[in-house]
Amino acid sequence: MKRATVFLSFVLIGSLVVSSISVPKQEAIPASENAALIALYNAANGDNWYGNSGWKPPPLHTDGFAMPKTEGNGYIKDKFTALIANAEELENHRITAAVWVPESVFGNITIPAHASLVGYFAGEPDEPHAATYFTLRIPEGWESNNRLWVEQPAGQGNHLSIGSWLVALSRGRAIMIANTFDLNLFALACNSAKTYPKRMAQAVRVYKSFIENNFAAVNRVYGVGFSRGATVMNLVAHLEGTPFDAILSESGAGGGQLNILTYLAYGLKNGVTKAPHPSLELPTTSPAWILWAYQTMYAYLLISDPSYQGAYANWVLEERPQDVQQLLTRKNLWADGNLKTKIIFLSGLLDPLAPCGETASLVTKCNSKSQQDNYRLYCSRNYGHGFSISPDLANAMEILENWVENQTEPGLLVTYQDSGGLQHSKAAGYENDPVGYMVAVKAGTIN
Repeated sequence: MKRATVFLSFVLIGSLVVSSISVPKQEAIPASENAALIALYNAANGDNWYGNSGWKPPPLHTDGFAMPKTEGNGYIKDKFTALIANAEELENHRITAAVWVPESVFGNITIPAHASLVGYFAGEPDEPHAATYFTLRIPEGWESNNRLWVEQPAGQGNHLSIGSWLVALSRGRAIMIANTFDLNLFALACNSAKTYPKRMAQAVRVYKSFIENNFAAVNRVYGVGFSRGATVMNLVAHLEGTPFDAILSESGAGGGQLNILTYLAYGLKNGVTKAPHPSLELPTTSPAWILWAYQTMYAYLLISDPSYQGAYANWVLEERPQDVQQLLTRKNLWADGNLKTKIIFLSGLLDPLAPCGETASLVTKCNSKSQQDNYRLYCSRNYGHGFSISPDLANAMEILENWVENQTEPGLLVTYQDSGGLQHSKAAGYENDPVGYMVAVKAGTIN
């Protein structure tokens, strides 16, 4: 297994009134944790960890990792585990370390109760753009349901679908945010586009181990992705051994184009000027397109096709030199439809960035490669790109859980065909929804 660079930050949740801080009791490091730390240190080249000034030098077999001037006294309970950095970080109630961590060792380390865990997985040297940044929040009372939701947000600007965060926490679910600050570039270097879903799956397994070491077993793991995050989740749903019991893919691009880069070029030329939105601004003057498409295309052409001198909207893969075509083919971001877990595709009929038709083209692949009871496509009439805090998002998350845990298959009610020949019906759970007017696209009817 490749090793991944991980920056860990344990941020204690609760009162941070620094004027009345008392020094907690010091206790000896448990032998089992001490052994795990020593194994971690030795396996992960601990002498070369970033920012480890002040750490006790080897040999480590007496105290494990001890704070400076506390050797022989163990560690401070409830402030941090034996993953201890320096006194300045302790004063800020923030414990950080940067290490090369094998997953098999990392899963043995515990964290304090009532804490949020933040971790950073850097890209390998040959995959500099495959970095990922995670935040885990475990609400009080989580042990009553033992469910973990993992959100992959949009790429540009770390856009969170705040609705999934709030829905999960309001229902007592733990939630992990995969905050990929450079996801807009993850397709641009060293084939990291295919590596990223695997890296994300690895991180989910690692954090699942943390939760189980500190609280209780994680009974179910659900994924939710927004925009390009949904495109990544679509790929994760195809992984052998995917850690997710089911996935909600929200406003993600589908499978109609060769990959995300050719889709962006297609979108710059044709996206929001096509019906039913001919009156909207041209993509190149829309802030969303400047962030989502223009910047990525600009960066890609500079890095991977520097000889191209034309307009971004006129860039066509098939007209470029063979080496550029081969590079793009190697970076194919589209899944083939061979799902390894259940997935609900949630799309807005008013979405100009990832139209329902693009998502439907991926469902077409699922028709030929997967069991049809593994996926559904829901299109909402009243939403564009992103659902944020909406009844449709909350309902879809609940329907997904019921599908997995209660075998309540998302039903298809009164069926009708739209003007394009697609067969639709009102979805179970949405029949009384006054806002979203969800429709479910019947799996076997997409042409």
